[in-house]
Amino acid sequence: MGGELTLAQEFVLMAVQVQPNNKSRLYRSYLQIYSIGGAIIEMLLDGHITWNKREQLVEETPCACQCSGKSQILELIRSTRKLKTMRAWMSYFAYRTKIRENTFEKLVEPLLIDGQLREEKIKVMLIFTSRRYIVSSPVKDAIIRRLRYELLENGEVDEQTAALAMLLDVSKQLRRFFSEYEQMELSRKLENLHTEQSGNWRAIEQIKKAIRDMEATSAAIITTTSSA
Repeated sequence: MGGELTLAQEFVLMAVQVQPNNKSRLYRSYLQIYSIGGAIIEMLLDGHITWNKREQLVEETPCACQCSGKSQILELIRSTRKLKTMRAWMSYFAYRTKIRENTFEKLVEPLLIDGQLREEKIKVMLIFTSRRYIVSSPVKDAIIRRLRYELLENGEVDEQTAALAMLLDVSKQLRRFFSEYEQMELSRKLENLHTEQSGNWRAIEQIKKAIRDMEATSAAIITTTSSA
């Protein structure tokens, strides 16, 4: 995998600290949903979770997860009365605010402890109190360099880097760091790898489907919110 940071943590570090008027800015709920999805994707890549024949998520092998957020997600998947698809799990977290926020906080807790992420309170319109995250620039820069080296240069691409690129792409965050041409090259490299490689790289197609399911869930939330 791509270093000590989890996939979800890398996504958070790349996705937060965006100017309020930036069109790429994720609302807090979407940041949480994509981050939880990233944690599930990482456990799929690690073999702790798999799909059954009905494309429902089931536990494959026990996980001695150092991240309590991933442990919490795995426990939910293990103990659920009704097996769920990736899309159903994303909907589950989307509409259960307390569970989603609690899980997200556990996912990012190690970043806050290590100082890679800092949370501060701000005033909105001089009335409301909100929270925002401040990212350690060296940590984010290192992730960007890895993405660039592995996907735009001649570096060997690992699965976490590929999954992170796809997660950033579908959440409209990739364009903040790469030009339109570079984004096209990233997509081409990922497609070539999927065609050429075997073994675990075949799981990338399933990961892409999982990310598309996340995107569909986010779109449904936007539609529901707009029509309310």
